[in-house]
Amino acid sequence: MLDDYYNLGQRFPIPDDIFANLAEGNNLFSSQILPGVGANYNTPAVREAINDFNNGVIDQETFAEIISDEIVDSAQNIEESDNQATLSDRVRLTLNSSFTGKDSLTIRLAAGNVPNLGSAFGTNQARLNFLQFTGDDGNDVELDRVYYRTPIGDNFTFWLGADLPPEDVYETFTPFTKSSGTGSLARANRFNPFIYRTTGGGGIAGRYKFNDTFDLTASYFAGDASSPETGKGLFNGQYSTGAQIGIHPTDNLSFGIAYMFNYYPEGEANLTGSLGSNYSSGVANALALLSADGRGGFRGSQNPFSGAATTSNNVGIQGTWRVSDGINLAAWGGWLTATGRSHDSTGVNRDGDWTEMWTWNANISFIDLLTDGAVLTLAGGQLPKAGYVDGTFGRDKAQSWIVEGNYKYPVNDNISITPGVYAIFNPNNSDGRNSDTIVVGVIRTVFKF
Repeated sequence: MLDDYYNLGQRFPIPDDIFANLAEGNNLFSSQILPGVGANYNTPAVREAINDFNNGVIDQETFAEIISDEIVDSAQNIEESDNQATLSDRVRLTLNSSFTGKDSLTIRLAAGNVPNLGSAFGTNQARLNFLQFTGDDGNDVELDRVYYRTPIGDNFTFWLGADLPPEDVYETFTPFTKSSGTGSLARANRFNPFIYRTTGGGGIAGRYKFNDTFDLTASYFAGDASSPETGKGLFNGQYSTGAQIGIHPTDNLSFGIAYMFNYYPEGEANLTGSLGSNYSSGVANALALLSADGRGGFRGSQNPFSGAATTSNNVGIQGTWRVSDGINLAAWGGWLTATGRSHDSTGVNRDGDWTEMWTWNANISFIDLLTDGAVLTLAGGQLPKAGYVDGTFGRDKAQSWIVEGNYKYPVNDNISITPGVYAIFNPNNSDGRNSDTIVVGVIRTVFKF
């Protein structure tokens, strides 16, 4: 094995400090060689790759890709939780005021201690739809909606807000999964993240209704609109802008075609609405260290250019069909292309580097099942994946999938109980060797006044 390392170093230009450790027989994944990765073993794939490379079976590019895949896999820490049961709350008070009887000023106060399950499972893909943890210890009261909506004439509606998310402006075409209080249990099944989970905050939006069949919605949102700091503010920081054509051919069938452009400054990229893979800076640095030709880091599909400023062009198609009084079908598909615009966290210039991602989801709801107002929903689909990224050996090696079933039962007009379960397969877009399927059971009770 030691000879293999020496032979490898002569043919594959691993940086000198890393090769010196390998030549002394140290482990490829030891903290001294690749700090931050944290797996202390040589995998069969690594040993096979070294042997194949020395024997001319694989070329330098293929060898580097295999080693990079092992780095990413070694960073996976998606394990079964210890069957922990939790009890948490979320409280929201929405204040709606009107000056004319047709307009609306919305101010929402929120508090909660619903945790991000990513801290337990190691991936944000496990997040609950109704996640809300306010303050350091939970249940601090904060403002999370401030916006004004008014009609202008018969066909135009205008929004202006200091805290306004896309989901409050755009029709999502997911009537039985959209609501965080009564919709899906998992965030990933709510609506198309490439369109409705992009940058929100201070912004402006409008919708024009041409007739009963067609409407057009457009928006501009700035993520740091209130900040006077350099590289932030209403026009110099993170922002999103886009439009959606709504098409309603019948009373029971509607769909939308949307486009969203996003800009993320350095260190702020989140292309997937926190639903893709996410890796540490240690993984990004390790990938860059192993590169002999100036390639950079990879921090998952959420941040594929490892902290570089990033732009993305997102396209979404989504629709809903009320098949009958008791059945509704809804689905969406999303595609994006992203481009790096600066140096990444490892110091490598990623300007012009490119990647693309896909996501899709479908759900079926059975309305008034067993009792009036009850809804059984089955949902699932493909989570965002970056299978190829320019300028790095890093990539998502596998594909994450999610499935969910829940049943909303109305106790009375003001109380509903929703038991359900969702599962994530190959979480964090891992290949399953170092990660277990995530299963979350939930009982959500809603009191509405």
